[in-house]
Parts: sequence; structure tokens; C-alpha cells
Amino acid sequence: MFTKLLSILVCLLFISSIQSASIVDIIGPADDSYGSSNGCGQRIYQVIVNSAVPVEVAEVNGVVYVTKSLVNGTTSVHDVYISFPNVGRNDQSLTLVDGAGNAQIFPNIITYYCLTTPTYTLATDGSWVRTFGSIYYMWYKFISLNGLAKPADYTALKCSVPAPFYCTIQHYQTVSTSYYFLISMYMTNENVAYSLPVSVEIANSYGTNKLIFPFNEIPAGPSTISNIQIYPASNTLVSTDVMADVHFFYNAANLNVLPAINGGLTHKVDMNIPVSGNPSSATYFAMETVPFSVPATPISFYLESITKTGITNLSPQNHIITFTAPAQLPWEDNTDPSISGAEITELGPGFKLYSMKSKTNTYHGNVYTEVANYSAPFENTYPYGITNGNVKEFYQTCSQFVGKYGSTDPFASSCGTHRFSGLENPLATVDDVSPSVTNVEVFDLDAEKVLIRIYANDEISGIQRFELQGANDAVITNRDLVKGTKMNGVYEYIATFLGYSVNSPKFLALDAKTNILKLDTNTAILNTETRQRIPRFPIFDFIESNNLQTFEFTFFQFKYNDVDLSTAGVDNTLSFNITNANPSFVPRALFIPSLLNALEPGVYSVLDNFIEGVWNPTTKLYEIDFTLPPRIFTGKVSYMIVLSPNAWSSEMIESVYGVQSQLRVISSNADAMPPVASAYAAYPSTSVNVVADTQIGWTITIQDLVNGLKSATFNITSDYDWEPYTIKVTPADAVSGDKYTGVYNIRIPVSANCRSQIFKISSMVMTDTSGHSSFYPSKIQLNSLYKFINSDQHNININCAASTDITPPILTSLTMDKNTIDIGQVEQNRAVTFTFIVTDLESGVSPRHTPYVYLETPTIQIKLSSKSSLVSVSADGKSATFTSTITLPYGFAAYQ
Repeated sequence: MFTKLLSILVCLLFISSIQSASIVDIIGPADDSYGSSNGCGQRIYQVIVNSAVPVEVAEVNGVVYVTKSLVNGTTSVHDVYISFPNVGRNDQSLTLVDGAGNAQIFPNIITYYCLTTPTYTLATDGSWVRTFGSIYYMWYKFISLNGLAKPADYTALKCSVPAPFYCTIQHYQTVSTSYYFLISMYMTNENVAYSLPVSVEIANSYGTNKLIFPFNEIPAGPSTISNIQIYPASNTLVSTDVMADVHFFYNAANLNVLPAINGGLTHKVDMNIPVSGNPSSATYFAMETVPFSVPATPISFYLESITKTGITNLSPQNHIITFTAPAQLPWEDNTDPSISGAEITELGPGFKLYSMKSKTNTYHGNVYTEVANYSAPFENTYPYGITNGNVKEFYQTCSQFVGKYGSTDPFASSCGTHRFSGLENPLATVDDVSPSVTNVEVFDLDAEKVLIRIYANDEISGIQRFELQGANDAVITNRDLVKGTKMNGVYEYIATFLGYSVNSPKFLALDAKTNILKLDTNTAILNTETRQRIPRFPIFDFIESNNLQTFEFTFFQFKYNDVDLSTAGVDNTLSFNITNANPSFVPRALFIPSLLNALEPGVYSVLDNFIEGVWNPTTKLYEIDFTLPPRIFTGKVSYMIVLSPNAWSSEMIESVYGVQSQLRVISSNADAMPPVASAYAAYPSTSVNVVADTQIGWTITIQDLVNGLKSATFNITSDYDWEPYTIKVTPADAVSGDKYTGVYNIRIPVSANCRSQIFKISSMVMTDTSGHSSFYPSKIQLNSLYKFINSDQHNININCAASTDITPPILTSLTMDKNTIDIGQVEQNRAVTFTFIVTDLESGVSPRHTPYVYLETPTIQIKLSSKSSLVSVSADGKSATFTSTITLPYGFAAYQ
């Protein structure tokens, strides 16, 4: 007994407590939701602590994550994320830990009651609708429930269905009292017999309070699929650098099955696109993305038909393709490093500029910069940083600005793959105090735009920037200073929120030393004494005060629900309204004629591609005018509507509102097939001995049999020359044929004093008159060269006489039209023009390789770049003059 007691006493000697620490207040989560039989997921508590020494809330005993959001003297605010494992009462302890490891426990200081869903009944029963644009076969069903008083965690309800089907249910977030849930139904590749209909069961987490929904959405068959073609060819090796999907083409008359490519993925793939004809006689394109989890492994790809009663193979399972992962650049440390530093006397003591240089044979554009207590990687693209040499062996150079408030201790910065140590600023001013935000005001300009006014101060190094979350432009800098100075000023910024993922402004404030103040929770606390918070966005007050229902349309109608697009495009109008809407809301819509259009890069950019509508004060409806292009395949057109803070897909709307929300089209001879190459050959051959000025390139036949080619763009590079030759052609450039089938000569010049190298078409885009495009390389797109992926015509090797020129051009003159620019005047001309002369006394200056000019801020690596223009070339070609004009944004690099 004595020994056991002694052991306990010895252990207690090693446990220290933070005697001066106390928890002043705990503010519970603003929003709550139902949990499951396994407890409740993460809830956010704001814990206000007073301590003479800095402390943190330990991530133990159910505390999942903690961030310190505010420090005000000895008082700090901690955002604490806690999971509660028990249904009913949960008593949660908190532990404070200081830098020395001393701990202080506050037992059972939080009490939370985790509630599961009460008894509910079905209020709205939407129909099953097959989704558009998903890689896998998926069906949506919207339901709403009566009996709930708050939202539900993702585990509060569960969905079950017999294999090989799989389903999920999730709460469709809303700020009103309509509790909509989205049921998503999938079909897996599990080898299990089935027969429709099947029952989809929704239940609470205990498996009771069941709701049953029959699913019978798969056609009965039989299959009418024929003439199946598969690309790339069987038993070939293909790099995903050029093609990352397998392509299937097939014909079908009155398709009455669900076609699916089986190629090793977990679920049935729905990437079937009707590209020509009409339902009674159509050609389809289908693809499956390569499963990158098994690179360089032979994969069998085959086509299946899915019907109500089972699955049938339509093509042999012996079409084997081996896709290799994209080539990875070798990560070898650069050699021959050198570093030099210079005082920037114009800015006063404590400012230095370091130049880092090292030799490499592989271009890595990354720069990892470290400034005081903040570090971040910045990706750059060719040719940034390349100095003398060629792309197979060159010197890479980066600059690192060390400000007055940089670290007094030596630190490091990376350029390319080399880490440069020993950077220092012995004259740096000490600043260990985070910036302070004393007030935030938010004013609504319309439903999407708000003016955010921030009152901030930092008495030592001054405010550098605010990183705003969730807005279209995420950085507020001293260009947005409207009153005072960076030491104590007022900032104003107009932010656009097309979808409010947060309910109040969230941001980080950084000073010039990069000390950070985190205000990144909803309605974060600004003042620990008054409990003043960042206000939430006015749109949420409006929604609550007007009981705005986010999924209740009072009117929804197309001018034409059925449109014939057999010969020409048609203008149409969508009119709609929702309960208690407001004229200040801005309606937007995106109409997607084909899945190929949905897969094009950037298509879902709301500001770039969505059509903006208006509020009609006469009809009191939102109205969006749009035009459907000709020859869309017969069927439903998918669309998306955005009315901030809401967004709806056509599948969501159709599930609840049925056929009145459908946009249906008819085409007697549709064409969604983009132009592709039907013939492809290097010119004059794949190996050329250059003895005089000549031309090389490719002869390509481009085919688009119904819509016809609009344009095609080719970028040609070499293993020594990454600056592309960009060649754009239209049907007027065809050497024979027409826009439906045309032959094009893609040519670039090669001079007699060339360097031996290998040229290739590095990228191409072909677009038809209806806007359908093919791409090379491709990833989840139709490949322009899918018939020629394994061709031996991709590379042209030019053999040139051995060159004695191993010296790069030199910069002999550089002038600017102004040395000082006032970036604080809105109407001021903030353009600066650089004029420079480049000479090369051996092979001469290339007039095509016009240099780039970069301007960057010293602290947050904002870059401006401009490709210069050729002004003149000397008669002997040994000297060239270039000019480049860059317009500095308002406030560029202010106070940095």
C-alpha cells in the first residue's frame, strides 16, 4: 500500500498546473442539428480564456480541432470543434496547455444534449430523375419531411437498398423551415443479380421510422447497340499525358438500355453522349476515365447493357489497354548555387534584396518563400526564372525581398529545387504583436454584392493584407485603404458572393511581419469584453425576416417547353419566382446542350458562362433570355439556375416540379460531335536533314460532317523550344475540301542555322460552328487525335549542322518611361513601358522569342507579367529592340 501511494505522489510531482489561467466564457454553437445513434458530429464552441502566459486548448477527449482566433492582451478566443459521442447528455472537459507543457483541466465545463431525429412523416415526394454530368449513373429524388425542427447531420438519417445499388441521403441546406432531403441512387460494379423494382428505404439512425420508395428507373431492353469501336487500340501502351480516357463509339436505334463501360471503376459509368442522328438511328460516344490508382497496369475495357433484369456484355473483355501515369519531373537538387544580397537604400535601413541562382536541367517553377513567421509556395510557369542556357541545361534565378520587419534570424527560401539558407536581415525591427480589428461593418448593395468595411490597426509594422474567404477576389490590401494609414486605418471592399458558403465575412489579417489574426469562423468575436461580433451578411437577415423559401417556386415556366432545333437555333425565355423573393436578386442560368459541353474547362464559371437575367417589374417575375443552338440531340436539355444564395440544377427542380420544368428539344439530324482528325501525317517526314531554310509540320484532315469546322488552334513546341508556335486555321485556310472535310497544312519555318531538336504538336483544340470542341491532350474530353494516339507521326526530328553558338543573347540596354508611379489615384495613368535592346553576335536574336517582363510585390508574390513586342531588328539580325507595357493595378504593392 505504501509503495502504491508513493508512486502516485511521485507522478503528481511531474504534473504542473497553469495557476493563472481561467476560462472566462464559453459561447455555444450558433447552429444545431440532429445527430445519430452514434452521437453528434462536430460543434463549434468559442472559448474565451484569460491567462498571463499564452495557452492553447488541447485537442484531447473529444476536442477534434482548435484554432486561436483572437488575442487581446491576456485574453484569447479559441474556436473549439468538439464531437459528442453520446445520445442525450454529454459532459465535456477542456484542457489548457502552455508552451512548457503545463496543463490545467476544467472538468465537465460544457454540457451538450445530442438529440436524434424525432418522428417524421413524408411531406413532399419528388420523382426519380437521372442526373446529368456525373461520371457514374446516378438518380436524384427530393423529399421533404414534417416533424423536424432543425437540420440533420449527415448520419442522422440513413438510406439502404439491395446490392448492387447504393444510396445516400443528405439534408439540402436551407435557412427556412422546409426540410428537404436529397436521395442519391447509384449502381455499383458488384457482381450481384438483381431485378427491378427495388425498394429504397429511408430510416433514422436506429433503423426505425422507415419510409419506402420504389425505384424502377432502368429501361427494360432489349439492346439495339451495334458497330462498337474502341480507342486506343487493344494491347497498346498509352500515356495519360496525351489521352486519359478510353473512347467508345457505337450505333443504336431507339436505345432502350443503359450502356456502361466497365474498366475497373467501382460504379457503373454514365458517360454516354449521343453525338449524331436522331433516336431512331443515332451514333453515341462514350468514355471512361483511367483509374489512376493502378497506373501502368493492363486494364480490360468492355461495353455493357444495363436493363431491369440484369447486365449483358456487348463487347469482348479482351480489349486490353495499359495507361501509364503522367511523366514526373525528376526532383534533383539544382547545382552550382550562388546567392547575393543588396541593401535597398531607397527604402531606408533594414531592406534587402537577395538574388538566388542555381543550375538545373529540369524546370520546376515553384518558389517557396519564407517571410518572418509566414511561408508559402508560389507556382510559376515557364519562362519565369530561366536565365542563361537552354531548356535542357540552364540557370534558374529567383529574388527574395526581405523587408524591414523580416526575421533577424537566418532563414531560407527555395528557388526551383534548391533551398538557399542563411538569408538574414540584422536590421529588422522586432514585431511579435498580431494586428487588431476593432470593428467590421457590412452593407448590402444587392443580393450578391456587399461592401465590407474593416477598422484595423497594427502599431509596429502595419497592416499588409486581409485574406477574405468565399468571395470572388480573396485579397484586401492597402489599395483598399479609404481612411488613415496602414498603422490605423479603415478599409473598404466590395465582395461578390454568388453562393454564400458562410454567413458572415471570414478573413485572416496579416501585418507586414506576417503576424496573423484569424477571424475565420461565422460571426467571429471582435471584442472579448463587449462580445462584439462580425455581423452576418444582410441577405440572411432578409431571408429570415421575409421567410424566403429556398426551394418553393411560385411560378416556373419556359416560353417554349418543346423546341425544334433541326435546322436553326431558337430563342427562348425562362420565367420564374420563389416565395417572398426580392427584385434585387440577380437570376443567372447555364444551359448545357451536351455532356461534352459540360466537360469543357471552365464551363461552370458563373460570371463567365452563366446568362444574367432581370427582374420584370410588370410581370413580377425573374426572366432569363437564352438561345439554344441548332442540332442538339433529341431529349432534355440540362440547366442550372443561380439566384444567390441559392443554386438549383434542373434535376433538382424536375424531381419536385415535374414536366413543367423540363426543356425538351427535337432534332431530325443532330450533331454534337466535335471536329476530329481523320488523317494525320508529318511533313515532309518524321526525320528532316536541314541544309537550307525550309518548313516542317503536319498535314491534317479535319472532319465535321454536319455542323462543319469553325476553327482549330495548334501549339507546336520542341524539346529545346517551349515557346509555342501558335497556328490558327479556319475553313478558308484549307488547301482542299471544305468546312465539313478539309485538308490543312500546319507549317513552321526552320532556318539553316538551326539546332537539332524534336518538334511535336503539344496541344490542339478543334471547334465546330455550334461550339462543340475536341482537345489534344484530353482528360474527360473527346480527343482530337483519338484515331492516331499510337501513330508514329507525332514527332519530327530535325537534324542540323553542329552549331558553334553556345552563348545566349545579352541585354545591352533597359529603360523605363517613368521611375515613379502614383498607384493611389484612380484616374491616374499607372502604365509603365519598358524598352530594351538585346544583342547576339553569333546566330542573331530570334524575333519570335520575345522576352517576358515580370513585376512582383515584395511580400505576397503578386506577379504582373507581359510578353514584349518586337519593335525593330537590325539589318544583320544581331540586335533587336523590344517594348513591353504593364499597367499597375490601383494600389499595387502599396505600403509593402
